[in-house]
Amino acid sequence: MKMTAAPAPRATLFGGFRRSGRAAPMQLELVPKTKTISLGFPERIFAFMLLITSTDITVWIVSALLALGIGAGKYAKWRARNQLVRDLAAMDRERREKVLSRMNPAQAMEARQELMRRFNIF
Repeated sequence: MKMTAAPAPRATLFGGFRRSGRAAPMQLELVPKTKTISLGFPERIFAFMLLITSTDITVWIVSALLALGIGAGKYAKWRARNQLVRDLAAMDRERREKVLSRMNPAQAMEARQELMRRFNIF
């Protein structure tokens, strides 16, 4: 048996290689093919930590503090209104009217509505 060498591929104008008159399609490797490595649990966390920058951490911390501040403010406002309505419900009618007349009209109307809804007063 005689072994003959295959003809050397020649480059074509469009980037493909030609063998025996036929151009092979050009394949671009944008991501090099490598062996996949099975990462264990600590290696996965370490690889994930490499993707997090100090800017990300700073934005997360600022967002968390802002959310806590907004939530604490809303809770304090709700608690103060709840306490006011309870105090108004515990007062006698004349004193309650006197306190409500000194309040801001919008807040007084809201307090009256809450008294009617929760305690059936007025």
